[in-house]
Parts: sequence; C-alpha cells; structure tokens
Amino acid sequence: MARKPLTREQELVQRLRKAAYITREQRVELVKKGKQPYDHFTDDELLEILPGRKVCWLTDISHRTPQPNVPLWAEHEAVVHISAKRMLFDPLNRTLTFQDQEWKTRTIRFDQIFEVTIRIVPEREIKKATTPGARRRQMTRRVVL
Repeated sequence: MARKPLTREQELVQRLRKAAYITREQRVELVKKGKQPYDHFTDDELLEILPGRKVCWLTDISHRTPQPNVPLWAEHEAVVHISAKRMLFDPLNRTLTFQDQEWKTRTIRFDQIFEVTIRIVPEREIKKATTPGARRRQMTRRVVL
C-alpha cells in the first residue's frame, strides 16, 4: 500500500525533528562557533516554519562590558506570532523582525538561532467573565503596576 505524500508543512516538521536529535548544548556551541544548527533549511523554509513556534537565540553582549574582546553570550526566547504578516526578513543582514505573542517586536539574526520548537505554541486565551461584576474584577487583575 502506497503512503500518502507529505504536505509541505509535514516535510518541514520532519526535517525539524531530525535537527532536534543533537542536544541543546551542542546547538549552542555551534552558534558560538559561527555555525548554524539549521543550515539545512533555506531562509524561506525557516520563515515558513517559524510562525507559532518558540524560537531560542543567542546574542553577544560583550560590547556592554568593560572587556568587549571577551565574548559573553545571552540566551533569549520568544514565541513568534502565528500571523506571518508580522514578520519582516532582511536578506542582506539575514535578520528577522517579528512580533511575539505578547506583542513585543523582536529582531534576531538567523545565524544565532539555536532552537525552534517542533510543536506550535497555542495563543493564550482569556475567558470572558459571565457577569458584569466578575468582568470588573477580571479587568482589575490585569492591571500591572
């Protein structure tokens, strides 16, 4: 019996699973050495698979320290918004500007991504309260001082 051909997304997820077989520490070390753990993906394929997934990347923050010649790496992570309209790719610098699910705008370099989750992270849903008093209490809980 012949198998159904994979859809484009299924094919990309399958390749993403293969990339996940090396450990997180090994992927971080690859990025620190200037190599890419996801170099078997083209830029267009990465752009296609990123919406809705959590992305982890490194940034070199040594320019903010008294010793700018000694590399100091910081890890960051964000969930890319499910809408691909909020993603801008700059092919010259290979940077991606996107909005995460908390509506913050982020700019990352493709060569510093060390992890992309396989599963799509669902958006947070706030259930609407049924009574006006409960709605008022719910709205006051959202205020952050």
